[in-house]
Amino acid sequence: MTAASAPPRAARVLEIRLGPHRAPGLERLLLGLRKWCVVRADQSENPAARLVCLTAPSGGRVLNDAPLVVVDDRGAVPTARATDPELLHRAAVVLVAHGTPIPIERPDALFLPSIDAARHPPVLRFARERWRAAYGFPERFVVSHGCDPGSTTAAAPGPMLATTLALASAAAVCGPETVMALALATPVVTDEATANALGAADGVEVVVAPTPSLADRAHELAGDPARCARLGWHARRLVERHHDSAAVVRAVVQRLGFSDGQGVPGADSAREVARLLALDPTDAAGTFGPSLVLAEMRELGLPAPDSPAFHRPLRLAALEDPRQSSR
Repeated sequence: MTAASAPPRAARVLEIRLGPHRAPGLERLLLGLRKWCVVRADQSENPAARLVCLTAPSGGRVLNDAPLVVVDDRGAVPTARATDPELLHRAAVVLVAHGTPIPIERPDALFLPSIDAARHPPVLRFARERWRAAYGFPERFVVSHGCDPGSTTAAAPGPMLATTLALASAAAVCGPETVMALALATPVVTDEATANALGAADGVEVVVAPTPSLADRAHELAGDPARCARLGWHARRLVERHHDSAAVVRAVVQRLGFSDGQGVPGADSAREVARLLALDPTDAAGTFGPSLVLAEMRELGLPAPDSPAFHRPLRLAALEDPRQSSR
């Protein structure tokens, strides 16, 4: 065996099922774990998988006839047929893509999509207010993404979405990107399906409303700063406890019996794997960059500011008023 083909130090074997549909976040996790583990398929009649992945349909495309997950030297991750309930009972770890029904009770199931919370810090209400005022945004800036076309603006995906959510007074958000809004402590109005998928309670982490009234409820919420602050704090806590990809990786590592010093993920390595799972892989420093804010203002038809602050990065945490300084 050559050095290039040798397994990692203290390699462990994971027996994994994944299916029946593709889930990129889960696949990236498996590829990340492959740095420290040998991942193979269990072809027996009664597999005893230590890690089971449940995935929801993706674009209506179902991949059949791939029996069990194999991470091979080419990095391929085929998907598998539906997993039987008994396998879920025996598995040390059950990873579930949001929106996928679990056929058994597994309160300890770990959910994806998740987000690297450290790269999406919470933005407090007074910080949002100062930056909206500094750059000419409306005092009450309500946005929507993924659920209601009748709102003030439809935020674009990617880094623009993070910037928009970081400046918003409140937001109507549905679907997987809702976890980003919660991580940023944005006051969120969402539909029942999204709230259930994320484990968010109505009136605690989010406001749940019927789809036709999401925009109206978001505007109403924006007028109650105290409630917005409470929702944002609880939303961030929900993400830190249940949706931080670093926490998901740490939980996987611990439950599979890995520990530091055995050639397996430690804290830094877990964060490295977690970055593979980040919903928005953009660099945090660029998320709130002046060019992104300016582009969003143009999209909204707002006048561009004269402030020299646009020639240096926005620093939300410092709460520096760019109208008072040109440093």
